[in-house]
Amino acid sequence: MPETIPLAPLLAALGIMLGASLIVERVLAVFAWLLDRLFLLRKTVKSTPEAAFEENIALLQQAQAESKALEEEKPEDPVLPEEIPARGRTRPQVQPFEIADEKAVAKEFWLQILGFLVGAVACYYTRFSMWQLFDWLPGIQKGAPQLWEFFLTGIVIGAGSKPIHFLMKFLLERKIEQPVVGTPPQPSTPTEEEKPSASAETPQGLPMNAPVPQPLWKNVFGFTYDGGYKPERLEYTHLRTHPINLIVIHHTAMHSDSPFAAIVEEFQRKNWLAGYHSIVFKDGTVRTFTRWDRVGSHVKGYNYRSLGIAFHGNFEPDPAVPFSNPNGRLGILVPTPEQLEMGARVIALWVLLYKIPLDFTKHIVPHRQLAPKACPGSNFPLEALQEQVRHFVNQWKTDENAQMALKQFQSLPYLA
Repeated sequence: MPETIPLAPLLAALGIMLGASLIVERVLAVFAWLLDRLFLLRKTVKSTPEAAFEENIALLQQAQAESKALEEEKPEDPVLPEEIPARGRTRPQVQPFEIADEKAVAKEFWLQILGFLVGAVACYYTRFSMWQLFDWLPGIQKGAPQLWEFFLTGIVIGAGSKPIHFLMKFLLERKIEQPVVGTPPQPSTPTEEEKPSASAETPQGLPMNAPVPQPLWKNVFGFTYDGGYKPERLEYTHLRTHPINLIVIHHTAMHSDSPFAAIVEEFQRKNWLAGYHSIVFKDGTVRTFTRWDRVGSHVKGYNYRSLGIAFHGNFEPDPAVPFSNPNGRLGILVPTPEQLEMGARVIALWVLLYKIPLDFTKHIVPHRQLAPKACPGSNFPLEALQEQVRHFVNQWKTDENAQMALKQFQSLPYLA
């Protein structure tokens, strides 16, 4: 190993390779642009505005169809298909696999081949080989470049400038000095100026490594609200024309271990843009599906003036009821304490936020009271839920922090 590395010829050769790579890149880019302009690959150059326009048209058509269906058809409770998963197992969720555009892949492949051929031919006629960069290493034979060297150099040049940047960084940052044998490098000790101060603060005024505090409304109400699943899809549809004065309690009638994506998929299978407004999972997690300022799809004849909350699971054990949950084949048979509490918090917040009467006979009712359904199931502890809702409503009405949290919450998007 030589004591020094001749940087001048190395940098000169690297400069040549980098320049050649950039030229090849630009030539290929221009060639690709010409292909697209000649309409050889129309699909690969479809403009984003055009695609977005077509997507919006499709969304509008679906919204119009659903708005009509809300008036004419009776939505059913979302349930799993006939092939019910075994107890304790969730239905596998198959995510759609997007296959790459074959024409785009083919174009990229042949452009890379073209770049390699251009680079190899240029290296052959200029007698340039990247192995000249390493002729200072022992074992590297000096002499005229071989044919295989031109091909390898052509691959590097044809691949563009990224390999050259990597190689330059490696050579320029490589340490030449070797540590003395038997003397391990010692860790450096920070000076007084480098030591972090005990009172150091983040740009937000918080101590170093301190957890970021939750907003007041998150601490008081116990869950977050983000407008639900793709809230922008309802931006111009499902607008409310009546004030909210009704809360409807559901169960999803699905396996309690199935993920949120399964609920979304079920409504998509029915071609419904909207559904329940909030869903409470067995661990107490609250997920918004339909933004609260839009008409949901959960009970025919009452959607326009109601909010729907669904407790995830199937709480109907009677085997005579279609899609019921005898013997717990669809998970839990009753809501968990965490699930019941968080559901009560959501309902209590709705009561205060939208000034819904705290009346469990006309304004906060189970689905079965409005339709010939078993929902939310005969095992659902309705009285226990009502008691917790009363508790949170009365507590938050008189609590100063809760009133401040309510004002903060009202400023969130997708609520008006």
